[in-house]
Amino acid sequence: MASNKGNRKSVLKRDASGKFYFPIGIDMVEGENYRQSEAYEVSYLAEDDIPHYQYMVVVSIEKVAGMFEKLTEFLPDWVSVIVEVPAPGEHGLSMADVWISSPVPKSKMLEIFDRHVHLFCHDGMVGFGTMAPEEGGEEIFLDDHKIIYCSAHELGTIEPILEKENLKAARKLRHFSDLSHVHYNLYRKGQGEDYLAVLENLRKEIGLEWQDSKDYS
Repeated sequence: MASNKGNRKSVLKRDASGKFYFPIGIDMVEGENYRQSEAYEVSYLAEDDIPHYQYMVVVSIEKVAGMFEKLTEFLPDWVSVIVEVPAPGEHGLSMADVWISSPVPKSKMLEIFDRHVHLFCHDGMVGFGTMAPEEGGEEIFLDDHKIIYCSAHELGTIEPILEKENLKAARKLRHFSDLSHVHYNLYRKGQGEDYLAVLENLRKEIGLEWQDSKDYS
């Protein structure tokens, strides 16, 4: 289970309702009266190379680690690890490098997630995920806004997990990332690990290899 290193409420900012906590690595520029709903949205990506359903899951930051772990239940016993960080020379995620490992036991992936849970759940420059090793396999990804995205080939795979957590489906889920905000690297703020050092250690530990660059601009 995720440690409580990702649940430091005393340093977290909240939305106008006082119930939704933001990641440490994101500061809102606008939205003083914004209220964020906890919910999920499902869409069908028919135009992708392998069509699939995509779930967008939004929960308050203190629940993100536990939700991520629960959602891995539908993945196979062996998975690949995904880490996404800014490309060299980037000070944000307009261009991100994607690193993926060879298959490892799911228990190993969860151990890595737990070890660095504060980084993955709070750093505004880092994304972490996992996927089934076969091409087009199911995937779970925690992005830099700490939205959890899940891909599945069939409806009904993920809903039971979400319903156990009392999450409701939304037709159009609003998210604070649509408002003006700023991303921060925790290490530069003296509030977390250096993601480059973590990336280098994981390259040695599980054979992370650079796979692609994504343009988010």
